Amino acid sequence: GTSISGTCDVIVQTAVASIENTYYASLGDAINSTSSATVNLLIDTSENIVISEEKNITLNLNGKKLSGNNTDSIIKNNGTINIIGNGNIQISNNNKSDRAILNNGVTVLESGIIIGDAWTVENIGTFYMRGGIIKHNNHNNGAAFMNNGNLYMTSGTIESNEWGLVTRGENAYTLVQGNKSSTRMHSSYSRWRWNSRIS
Repeated sequence: GTSISGTCDVIVQTAVASIENTYYASLGDAINSTSSATVNLLIDTSENIVISEEKNITLNLNGKKLSGNNTDSIIKNNGTINIIGNGNIQISNNNKSDRAILNNGVTVLESGIIIGDAWTVENIGTFYMRGGIIKHNNHNNGAAFMNNGNLYMTSGTIESNEWGLVTRGENAYTLVQGNKSSTRMHSSYSRWRWNSRIS
């Protein structure tokens, strides 16, 4: 018989995300593979993702941390995203125009902690806050939530040592509802302009 000897390289990748029983090397790869699915984050990761207009994604943070690479907003949503799972989305705003979440479409926050130094969340589309925490860590710049679109908050917490929730623009609308035990504002300042209502 013939004997063959030699060496080969074996590359082993750790799965970052999954959709049911399919595993992906990055969160972006998982999201890009589907138009509508629940994407599970499996490990802490640093990347920036874009949800395109036609997509309807449920992102299960799964207790993990999603941080950006300081070159863009971590999540730029142009479609629909529902965020669940008790994890973190955290950005260190070296570029003050970057956000933890930049929402141009529809975002639903069910749970998780969203943290930033400038504008943690900027909403231009429609944002439903039904739980979770949105935090602003900087004492001198930005806000936890900058609303230039439609915000409907029924539960959760917005925290800041400076500006908490800022609603601005003649087409912006903010509606905060819910009992005090489920809906909280912890900030030194909140600015309500144009169409804002608390009930």
